[in-house]
This record gives sequence, C-alpha cells and structure tokens, in this order.
Amino acid sequence: MKQKGFTLIELLVVISIIGLLSTVISIALANARQRARDTKRLADVRQLRLALDIYYNQNNSTYPDPDPNTGGMCGGWNTSSYDPFITALKNTGVTSKVPVDPLNTGSNGCGIYAYRYYRYSPDPGNNCDPCKGKSYYVLGINSFEAAPYPHPTSPGWKCINPSNGQVTRDWQQEFSWVVGKCE
Repeated sequence: MKQKGFTLIELLVVISIIGLLSTVISIALANARQRARDTKRLADVRQLRLALDIYYNQNNSTYPDPDPNTGGMCGGWNTSSYDPFITALKNTGVTSKVPVDPLNTGSNGCGIYAYRYYRYSPDPGNNCDPCKGKSYYVLGINSFEAAPYPHPTSPGWKCINPSNGQVTRDWQQEFSWVVGKCE
C-alpha cells in the first residue's frame, strides 16, 4: 500500500524556502522604512524653512535666535534632540508644533538623527560673512539612514573669505543636508 504525504526532505525544502522569503521581505520592509523616514526628514525641513520665513516676515525681518535653554548643549546649536526646538516658532504662533526627526527620542544628546538650527550674527572679522554684514541662519539634517552623504538635494551653505577666496567654513561637511539664508 502506498502512503500519501510529504517526505522529510520535501518538508525541509518548503520550510527553508519560506524562511528565505521572509528574510528577504523583512530586509525590504526595513529599507522601505528607512527611505520613508528620510523622506519625512526632507518634508520636515521644508516645513521648518516655511515657518522660519513666516517668522521672518512677522518679526521685523529677523530670524529667531537660538533657544538659550538648549543653545549650549550641542555646540551652540538648537537641536531637535531636545525639547523645545526653536521655541520662538511655537511662542509666536507660527506653528503649533515644530517638527523633529522621526528617530528623535527627546533625550539622545546631540543626536545622530536630529535637525540643527543656529542664527549667526555677522562676523566679518572671522572671515565668515556669507551675507555681507547681515545675520543669517543655518538649518541642517545631521544624518539620513538610506540616502547618500551628502544628500543630492542639499543646497549647501558655506563662507568664503573675501580677501583670498578660500572657503573658511563649509557646513555641507558637517551635515548630510544643509541650507542657510540671509536676513
């Protein structure tokens, strides 16, 4: 009499194929999540730039100063790893919630995954005066998960010494994505 059923070898082959497929799917989903968080980072920075422009228009053509409560914690930068982040945007009603990095935990120090903001006063004596005597801000994304470094859409921001044409500071070397704007 012939028995119907699967042999042990057939069962092992099926189980190993299922295991391999689940591994491939898990990796693909993890990569998709990383790309989704990177896309959110770019959208958040667009939102921050718009909020900063609204603030600028409502506040005598100036951008907000760094928050004194967090300004010294990360080399003077306001960083989305700390709450509050650019409190002036919330305090003036420009936005109800300032966006933070999707992997922000609120207590991870200066953070690998964080947005950073700083408003610089003009400093021609330091040979870093990209706005010719006007204040300016620098806004950057520390790091992406899936995107190349630097990010291909980063506008970049740097200071050039007017006396010799040499770059004195290039924020693109410090951030994956960075932008600056003059007052």
